[in-house]
Amino acid sequence: MLLLCIACITLIVSVESKCGIPLVAEGVSHFPAKTVYSEGEIVNQFCANTTHELVPLHPKYSITEFDGRKAVQINCVSGKWKGNFPRCAIPISRLEESETNGKESMINGLSYYNATINEEDFLAETYKEIVGIEETQYSLPGNAHCIEKPSMPAKNAKLIKGYSWIINLKHKSTVAYISIKFTRHELGEELLSYDKPFVTAFVNQIRNCSVHQASKFLDVRGGTIDLLCQLNNPEDYDSNADAIETLMLQFHHPNYKNDLYIDSICLWDFPKACGTPEIPLDSPADGVFDTLLETPLVTCDMPTNDTHLKGNTFELSPGETVSYVNAKYYQQTLYAVPYTIEIHTCDDSVLGNRVCQVDGQWDTEELSCG
Repeated sequence: MLLLCIACITLIVSVESKCGIPLVAEGVSHFPAKTVYSEGEIVNQFCANTTHELVPLHPKYSITEFDGRKAVQINCVSGKWKGNFPRCAIPISRLEESETNGKESMINGLSYYNATINEEDFLAETYKEIVGIEETQYSLPGNAHCIEKPSMPAKNAKLIKGYSWIINLKHKSTVAYISIKFTRHELGEELLSYDKPFVTAFVNQIRNCSVHQASKFLDVRGGTIDLLCQLNNPEDYDSNADAIETLMLQFHHPNYKNDLYIDSICLWDFPKACGTPEIPLDSPADGVFDTLLETPLVTCDMPTNDTHLKGNTFELSPGETVSYVNAKYYQQTLYAVPYTIEIHTCDDSVLGNRVCQVDGQWDTEELSCG
């Protein structure tokens, strides 16, 4: 009896120490790609599309390199994935073109104001003291979502300190991530402050922008500061209120001389659909995707007669049932996510089974007791 209990305990520990497929947001790939991972195994997460920007959910997690791309690592610990689950930001130009390689900018231009503009005046468009307007009809190939080296501040760095910049877009877009590259001869820590950044952003009333990452360049004098604009209430999301034609950057007064130059400003969004849930071991992830919909991106077809659903089993007709292993509930609805196993039973005898594939198709035709 004692040996049997020890064997049971060993088996339980062995099962719990394995991890299922890690939960990833849309656009994120992971390597190695398997269905079950061993205790201590490390997985690299990276953007499948090289034109997208890898954004760790936690700002201070380090980004490594995998196969020539930026990557974030997670580790299988006691049956749970530990680490940082990133997202892949997409250029706002993708809202109009699937992938842009052209030179036409998605940004109409910049307006410079010698004042701090409050949110009410910005929304009402009652701001004054304009000192210049700069059109940005063209951009570098592949960077239609960026403003490259705005010319007016390049000639006069005073247009940064204490000024407000208003960016005008060509069409309504969603902006959730702003990346700013800058140059300064003597880069002090005050420019990389998370608590009192030298630049802030306002996009609309349903998002709040704050510093997400700030870093120095290693080879040149300068750095980057990235602003993440998160939804205030993701459960009550209004896509119409989120789409904007203008956004505002405000440059504040840290202790620096007029030798700070903006090299580029790039605008990004995030996919709104969910990625692959964790399967098949139901190991909870630490990632929270508050800007993503709470339904899986890829599923296989299932019976629709919910009135005959009990747990993970559908009763198709008297004596005929289908049960689902590894299926997941989202918003009280059961989904056959990839690697779900459908077991078809006729009068308590198993007729056969099939597996949901990663493309949302079952690996065999539907079975029937006939």
